[in-house]
Amino acid sequence: MSTFEINMSFVKSLTKQLIDRLFAFRTKRFPISSPPKPTGGTEDSESGKEFFQTLIENASDFITILDGFGTILYESPSVMRSMGYAEEDLLGKNVFQFLHPEDTPRVQKLLKEGIKTPDFTASFECRFLRKDGSWRLLDVTGKNLLSHSTVRGIVVNSRDITERRRAEREKKMFAYALQSISECVSVTDMEDNILFVNKAFSKTYGY
Repeated sequence: MSTFEINMSFVKSLTKQLIDRLFAFRTKRFPISSPPKPTGGTEDSESGKEFFQTLIENASDFITILDGFGTILYESPSVMRSMGYAEEDLLGKNVFQFLHPEDTPRVQKLLKEGIKTPDFTASFECRFLRKDGSWRLLDVTGKNLLSHSTVRGIVVNSRDITERRRAEREKKMFAYALQSISECVSVTDMEDNILFVNKAFSKTYGY
């Protein structure tokens, strides 16, 4: 059996353990009221685990597990769903194959430094290649759990912030355009409270 096959077996086991622990924590802190509670104890337990399985599979955040060289050992379904890849397109591949060339050296440096220190955590942004050839901007947090007896990998949590950043840029461009024109512009809410005035408005009316 190859190292990769062993790791994949471990990752599947880890996912099950994660669901079990989340379920145990939830049932300890809160009674099971959502999802709807079945009647039997065993069915109740299975329903709770199914609930957390659904959460993991449908979460918007991406969960990735890497080895110390950057090989992808696990990808949550949301990664493949959002990026357009099939499971076999990602698992066993090196994550740097999918990072933008301009971002790769910086992230490689972080990985090299991070694997030296247990529990090392780093947050950064980088561009990830979708299967259609477009780039998505990710907000990433990675933690070195290679020495953790249960995980034995680098756990990476990522969120796609492409649209948010695009909206921020457009907002800045729009604000700049409004400030540059000679016509007076004001923006009010539904109760006529002034939310914004441009420079021309301030210069004309004195406030």
